[in-house]
Amino acid sequence: MPDLTERGFVATKPWPDWMLEALANAPDDVRIAGELIRGTGQRPAASIKMLRSVFKGEWVSITDEKGDKTFDIYCPARLRMLVESLEKGPRHVLAKSENAPRSYDSVEKSFRAWRTTLVDLAKEHGDYARRYTLHALLRRLSGAAGRELQTCRRSSCSARIRSSAV
Repeated sequence: MPDLTERGFVATKPWPDWMLEALANAPDDVRIAGELIRGTGQRPAASIKMLRSVFKGEWVSITDEKGDKTFDIYCPARLRMLVESLEKGPRHVLAKSENAPRSYDSVEKSFRAWRTTLVDLAKEHGDYARRYTLHALLRRLSGAAGRELQTCRRSSCSARIRSSAV
């Protein structure tokens, strides 16, 4: 099958279950970025820049992309446990240095490299791994029934918190 991403193909399909399951064994930066995206509903670039200080127990503070409002949203248990298990010290969850976050480009490059390792797994499911992007993970959230849905977009930020923890 041709590499559709090289031809300007934009992923419109959400991540399938097999890819979400494979995320658990992804490189740390990809796994952490994926969990931040899943847990907060923010776009990849905003998730990658998250500070540790925004995590406050069962809540996490997110800022809309224009930066004019901050919202406290529910932080799923799996994301809380992940953040708590990380090495103490750096200001950012995905840190480049003590005071600087990793760049979107560096994490996305790791994601693309990891995605190429999924070719055989994708074939087992009659699928094509390269059609999925970090941004497509958000589509998975918006289409998942019964899952906490939290979105942060350019002009508005909203959170729908379901009654039971993820």
